[in-house]
Amino acid sequence: MTQLAIDVVASTRGDARHRRRVGLGRRAARAVVPCVFAVLVLASHPAAQLAGGDPQARAPAPRAQRPHERLIAEGRFGSSVAAIGDLDGDGHVDVAIGAPDEPGGGVARGVVRVAFLDGRGQAREQVAITSARGGFTGELDDFDAFGWAVASLGDLDGDGVVDVAVGAPRDDDGAVDAGAVWILFLTREGTVKSHAKLTAVSLAALTGVPAGANDSGAGTPAAGFDWLGVSLASLGDLDGDGPPELAVGAFGDGTASRDGAVCIVSLNGSGGARACQRIDAGFAASLPGRAGAPPPKRLDSFDLFGYALAAAGDVNGDGTPDLAVGSSTGGTDRFGFVWMLYLAPDGSPHSFRRNRAPQDGVQALMRRLGAAENG
Repeated sequence: MTQLAIDVVASTRGDARHRRRVGLGRRAARAVVPCVFAVLVLASHPAAQLAGGDPQARAPAPRAQRPHERLIAEGRFGSSVAAIGDLDGDGHVDVAIGAPDEPGGGVARGVVRVAFLDGRGQAREQVAITSARGGFTGELDDFDAFGWAVASLGDLDGDGVVDVAVGAPRDDDGAVDAGAVWILFLTREGTVKSHAKLTAVSLAALTGVPAGANDSGAGTPAAGFDWLGVSLASLGDLDGDGPPELAVGAFGDGTASRDGAVCIVSLNGSGGARACQRIDAGFAASLPGRAGAPPPKRLDSFDLFGYALAAAGDVNGDGTPDLAVGSSTGGTDRFGFVWMLYLAPDGSPHSFRRNRAPQDGVQALMRRLGAAENG
């Protein structure tokens, strides 16, 4: 049978590229021929045929970037956003905005901006928080990506002002890109009055499982490339002690497998961690199964569990908030999962539900092509 080979390239964050070759028969090829023809027609259009065959020969000269465009292009301003209530008491909600690739006094150290909004949602004033700015005295290094994730913690220290957690997933404390989370205690002016720092090493010490550990629990105190702090979600007070619990994603966790992990951190009033419930590749297998039920679903290598987090409220009505966890490349087809974790007051999941990507778009096309090939 005549075969048509197509390269499918899916880009993820960073420079990684995942390639997969798909063999298609004649009938399956008919499904993609119109698309290929359309591409060829566009490529042959006079506007695409530039003088001398040089694709740059008649290209318009690029215009100079305006200052705000340069900020967006280089800083990834808006990569994270969190509503932080009415910080300054003017009657309007304010927001914290992350720009993890902004220089911040170095190279891609990252910046968080507290934006004071007016009644139209327009920022009338912004306060930049980064190395030696905005009252922040914490040490940021180049490429820390401070501001990759931002979450409101409510009034953690009881001073009447909302405080925030900020992810810096490329922080190198303990190992390269091990990651960290900064707890920032804010003033009504949007500046930082004090801070605390949670690292992969310090949280691992609370769990008894090394940061970066694989499925067997092996690993080093910080194996590197965990990307702790790549995602954050404030869950409220799970255990009834007053301060909230904070879910922290580390999608690179796992020394070789990189299946990912989430830590449910119990904070104290000073921003430190008094406990950390680790949820990793072993959590599904450890839950009690039903008689005659299939083996529990589990995480696989490079699932990137913890890529995104969302506080879901009390989904199952048991009185404890629950957590949605994104696993952006989960599954054998790598189209991803969202895990709904039903939490106990100590932050451990007592049950879960795994949701697959919907059967549409590229996934449905690939399945149809596969059926045509086999049909």
